[in-house]
Amino acid sequence: MQLQFDTGSPSEHLVIDDFAPLSVIRAAAKTWPDERWSWWHKYDDETALKFATMGRAPFPPPVQLLLDRMAMLDVTGLHPDAFPDLSFHAGGMHTLPPGGFLGLHTDAEIHPLTGWTRLLNAILFIEGDGDLYLGQDGRHAIHPVPGRLVVFSTRQAWHGVSEAMTTRKSLALYWWADRQQQGGAERAVFQ
Repeated sequence: MQLQFDTGSPSEHLVIDDFAPLSVIRAAAKTWPDERWSWWHKYDDETALKFATMGRAPFPPPVQLLLDRMAMLDVTGLHPDAFPDLSFHAGGMHTLPPGGFLGLHTDAEIHPLTGWTRLLNAILFIEGDGDLYLGQDGRHAIHPVPGRLVVFSTRQAWHGVSEAMTTRKSLALYWWADRQQQGGAERAVFQ
């Protein structure tokens, strides 16, 4: 299935419910490492409170299966030259503890290790709450339902996550193009 954006919304995105069997989503939630896992990088400042893997971690098998499934998405209808970053730089597993959040921001547009240009983000919800907000005003909320996949264009795409009341688990995969972008942001920009 070739993906197409919902053009009637304030941001270029699409939502796919039941992206993977719920049994695999549950298995990922049950094998998810706790906050003491040595592969977590903790973000804890005024812009975010979250844990994220920094590259290709030893993912639990159900998590690896879901990341592989995400990487197989046919995004050529969205960006013909896009490819997934399977080194998972800044992608992979993300956790927001109770009280965790991610402030409204735009992502880095330039990959710091390769110079690639970022095109797309994909977020797969595993468990927990904390709405994903899209748009500079933060009004377009997408509720995290287990197995729901959200794909959105990253070019100047403002997004963030509201405060989580329960532990929020999600997977992230980013698509890039092997082209240089003049003047693209090298770091996330927070509002």
